[in-house]
Amino acid sequence: MIRDRGRIKWAGFYMPEQKKMLAKMYESHNDVKQPVLDEQRFEEFDEKLAEAQENGRELRISYYESKRIRSAAGHIDKIDPMTRMIFLVTEERGLMRIHFSTITGIEFT
Repeated sequence: MIRDRGRIKWAGFYMPEQKKMLAKMYESHNDVKQPVLDEQRFEEFDEKLAEAQENGRELRISYYESKRIRSAAGHIDKIDPMTRMIFLVTEERGLMRIHFSTITGIEFT
């Protein structure tokens, strides 16, 4: 009776360069383009930020970073209108700086 290696015989192999290229390809498959928002949406963000800062309400901010949409929940520490930065205090990351142009959504928690 002939004994061969079965599936092992046909298992392919990858060179290190191929593995890196495939990992990069799979990583880029999940890339997201930054959404373009209109002025009405930015005014809505302004209102929600002002209310959260006045009343100390906790909110969740979705923002665009490194080709992904990320989110953070916390309280607003301050808003700097000159640099258009929002300083958000979160439990996981502490004090975060989020630029206003990267915000994709704001909701109260």
